[in-house]
Amino acid sequence: MNLFKTGKGTKAWSQRSQRNWLQQRKLEQGRERCEDRIRYSERKITELEKSKGSRVQRQIERGAGSGSPLGPMLTELAEKNAELAVYQERRALIQSQIEALANPSPQQAAERAERQNYLANLAGERLKKDELAEGALKGLRRLLEERAELTAKLLKAAEAAELTIGEDRLDARRFEELLASLPEALAAASGRWHSWFVGEQGKVKSYVLVVDEATLPESLARAGSYRFGDKMELTDEEAGELLRDICPIGRAGHGVAWSYEGPRIMPLERFEALLREATDQGEPAQDLISRRNGEREKELWKQYEPEYREAVREHRKAMRAEGLLIGGNPADD
Repeated sequence: MNLFKTGKGTKAWSQRSQRNWLQQRKLEQGRERCEDRIRYSERKITELEKSKGSRVQRQIERGAGSGSPLGPMLTELAEKNAELAVYQERRALIQSQIEALANPSPQQAAERAERQNYLANLAGERLKKDELAEGALKGLRRLLEERAELTAKLLKAAEAAELTIGEDRLDARRFEELLASLPEALAAASGRWHSWFVGEQGKVKSYVLVVDEATLPESLARAGSYRFGDKMELTDEEAGELLRDICPIGRAGHGVAWSYEGPRIMPLERFEALLREATDQGEPAQDLISRRNGEREKELWKQYEPEYREAVREHRKAMRAEGLLIGGNPADD
């Protein structure tokens, strides 16, 4: 485990990067393709061996020289065995690459920890600069506000002296625009980013990913690459987007479509309860989640159907106005 001492104690960094995880996913896909080819080759070899045995038995029963020659079959059998060996060797190579990614050496882990600590120190130094910049901006804002007060007094005095002041002849606009452009709460926003980057966000809750995979922004504390069943520690803000139902209504080609995507995460307690229910029912957890999402989709359709029908009518009217929809009764649009 890569550790870093912060003002709030010792922090554990992520041992693997998002790029590392994504490389593993890609290798696993290649391994699956190899395994598909291996299964196919093994099946063909079994079929050929069985066919060869049957043909040899028939030749024995009928006497030498009878029946079709075995040469072509033996050639195909040799080719399939060679193909099988190639894919088995390739699968072994891919597996070794996956293991190297998943189990970094002590030296690799130490090098990664050193880089992460350096990044954390840089981020901390930059936060201090942001706080100094916030102080400088406050000073500048105060100066500009004092200048604006003096401008107001200038204007009042000029009017009393019956001076005709033309458009911005008191030279106020440049500094008014500068004052309006100054950002506020810079240090607070920088502090929130720094807390996220080093994994000190404060209160987090445990969730579990319930879709095939998801990628979140990577920080020092997490790689941000997850697969179904992976545990995730998220703030309420991070979890909010992943917990909500997604039910967009929009144009799709020449029509209007409504789609549904269920929550991508689930609170840990609920997921553990769902696992127990799936085990009791003898059903894979993913199938149970998919079925529950289907039930939820039906419920939401009742809510969204009027909006969808209205979107279809508006779309048909627009199509008819553009001359792209001919025929039918416009009153039905």
